[in-house]
Amino acid sequence: MRHGPAMSDGAEAFLDDGVFAMIKLLDRETGAHIADIDETDLAALVAALEEESGDDQDYYIDLATLHFLAESGVRNDLVKTMGAALGEREGMEVIWQRG
Repeated sequence: MRHGPAMSDGAEAFLDDGVFAMIKLLDRETGAHIADIDETDLAALVAALEEESGDDQDYYIDLATLHFLAESGVRNDLVKTMGAALGEREGMEVIWQRG
């Protein structure tokens, strides 16, 4: 396995073939793809949002959360993309998964 940036669980961020593993953000309710993010984006989201457990991979996002994320340094284009996915709903569950 090729060495790459370490992930929080100690695994490498590269797949076996040396390709960097992107992280997908998905709408839990619809399964719709929201965005592909990298380790830096994920770290910013994890730092800003409350996790219920150490292996939590989902977050509740509403308009107030989007404002908080923007103020917390999460990339503006990512916040706007999540806002577009939220649409007119009051809130949504966002999940992330590698690869």
